[in-house]
This record gives sequence, structure tokens and C-alpha cells, in this order.
Amino acid sequence: MKSLAFALICLTISCSSFAQSGEWYSNALGHAIDWKVIQQPSEGESITILKLGGLPEFQAKQDGVGLDGSRVIEFDYRDAPEAIFPYLSRDIQKLRNDLFRNELFKELDLDYARIFILPEGYGLKPDVLYFVNEQRPLLMDIAYPLDADGSVPCVLEFSCDNTDRMGNFSLAVCRDTLLEGFATAGYAFAMADHPVPPPYKGLDPMVDCIPKIKAATRTLRGAGRELGLSDDIAVAGFSRGSGMALALVTTEGNGSFEVKGEYPEEDDTVQAAIVLSGRFTYLNLLKNDKMWPRYLKAWGESDENPVLWKEQGALDYLEGATKPLFLSINSGEGPDAQHQMSLLRQRLTLWGSPYRYATDSDGLGHKVPLDPVLLESMRDYLRDNLN
Repeated sequence: MKSLAFALICLTISCSSFAQSGEWYSNALGHAIDWKVIQQPSEGESITILKLGGLPEFQAKQDGVGLDGSRVIEFDYRDAPEAIFPYLSRDIQKLRNDLFRNELFKELDLDYARIFILPEGYGLKPDVLYFVNEQRPLLMDIAYPLDADGSVPCVLEFSCDNTDRMGNFSLAVCRDTLLEGFATAGYAFAMADHPVPPPYKGLDPMVDCIPKIKAATRTLRGAGRELGLSDDIAVAGFSRGSGMALALVTTEGNGSFEVKGEYPEEDDTVQAAIVLSGRFTYLNLLKNDKMWPRYLKAWGESDENPVLWKEQGALDYLEGATKPLFLSINSGEGPDAQHQMSLLRQRLTLWGSPYRYATDSDGLGHKVPLDPVLLESMRDYLRDNLN
């Protein structure tokens, strides 16, 4: 009996040891790299940080990433020259996919809504309140260089998941590596709750969302300054988050929205916007748009309620030229999405408002770009518009 108990103890220790380290195949490097658990979570802590260590461009960064008590798992790139932006974005996507398919860390009890992929030298300030809502408080998570000296700008995104802002399922399926990828280029980032509460029904009423997303921008500017970030903010949006990104630009200087939420004294403008596939206006829909019945049920006939229909679309707040934008859509997107992007480009051209446009030509449909050349173009755009 004692020998059986001893054998079970040894087996438990062996399994535990196996779960603490291993190898993982890196698409960026083309071979396996080592990973190990370097910090165990404290009781009740749900956050897991996947730390990208040994990055050649982060050698001088302050070491130590994450929160006290969070689980930290380090992937060692051993100063490989390929371990840089934008190539690391493919590894970020592979990590998300492997987690989604239960091919990585299945021995660990992970909260798949609380996993962050960060380069070494980054910290995390989670659950920052930006708006008190009747249905739920709206929060954001801010990742930032620990040695930020006031010169690091931040990229803000409103989640495509209305329930879990960092939900691994949504990030994997949408192929969304934008924020964590930009961190490997040295930017801070913030993922904010989508302002529309779950369950999501395909409606993003801008007239209700705009005060909330402006509150998020003010909160990020104020809280970011406390973390050593600069006042410069870029917003990025995809799918149900793309209209949010555009609205922060098209409503700049619009005084008709009441100031609500946290940090009311801060500025709510953004310095740059990356706007990907989404819906921007409801005044010019294709006749066979599958969303017609849902819109009619929510807002009535458009000719009977023209103001109501107009105030739902981010593009219809634009009244003149605005700051330069970066636009992109996948070549495999459906006709409704292509039509919306065309309308956005036409309206910007009509107002003489500059923008950069790049088609993601992989043809995979409703996905965030992962092409290295396109991601580098985004990074160049951020460099040109953020101080």
C-alpha cells in the first residue's frame, strides 16, 4: 500500500513537472523554442501572462512582467534576429490558435478570457474602470513598458467580444494580433470592453456608444500618464469595433455629447485611427443586405425615421476633412463589408480627407490582417502620426 501511495506521489510530481516546461514551435523562427512557468498564480488569481523573452529589441528593457500573483509563462527566443515585429505577430496568432484547440497548456487550469501575450519588460494594469453602466461596469486592460518615460504612445481597441474583452476564442477566430503585435514594436496598448452589452444582436447604436468610447479615451489618457505613457493615442477597430474607432475621429470636436465616465477633465481625441472591416453608415445599404430585418425592427422605416437611422452610423457624423486614417479590408470579405469600405473611402475623398489604404489579399474573409508587409505599413502609419 505504501509503495502504491509513493508511486502515485511520484506520478503526480512527474505530471506537475511536465506541465511546468516544454517546447513550442515558433512560426517566426521556423523551429521549436523553450517555454517554462516562471511564476505560479496566487490563490484566486485568474490572469496568465505569456511572456515573450529573449527578444533582440528588448534587451535593455526592465525585466519582470505581469502582476504579483499572476501566472507567468516565458517563451525564450534567445535573441533570434527574426523575433521582431511584424514576424512575432504570427507567433501571437499561433499561441492563440493552439490555446483555442487545446493543444497548449491543457494541463493547466487557465481562464481563457484572461490570457495576455506580452514582450519582456511589459507590465499590466487590468480592470481599469472607464464607464459605470447600468448593465455592467465598462473596463479596460492596459499593457505598458515598465520603463516608460512619458514618450510611449498607446493603441486602444474596443473588443470584438461583448462578454470577454480578451476572450481567446474571439482573438483566435478573428486572427486579431494587433494590440499584442504592436507591443512587440514598443507601443503600449489597451483593450476596452465593447460598449454594447451582451448578448450581441448586431446593433451598434453610435448615439449611445459615443459617450462611452470617449470616456474610454479620456480614461486611457489619464491612467496612461500615471503609468508613464505619452498623451498620444491611436485607436484600432475591426468588425464590431471598427465603427467605434471611426466614431472617435468623426465626432472629434462635436460638443453635443455629454461628458460622462472616468477622468472627465481629460481630452477625448485620438491622434490616429486604424479602421478595418465593419459597418459605418446605415443610410446606403445594399438591397440584399441580410441585416435589413434587424435594423427595421430596431429603428423602423428609414424614410419615417431618417434622423434615428443617421445617428447610428459613425461615418454620418463626419462633416469635413479629418486626420489621416489607415484603412484595410480583406479581399475575401463579402459584398456588404466591401460596400461599406467603399462608402467610407468615397466620403473621405469627397471631403479631401487623407487616408492610407491597403487590401489584405489572402482572401480569407473576415479576418484581421496578418501579412507582414501590411502590418509594417500600419506601424509606419503609427510612427508618422504618433509622437
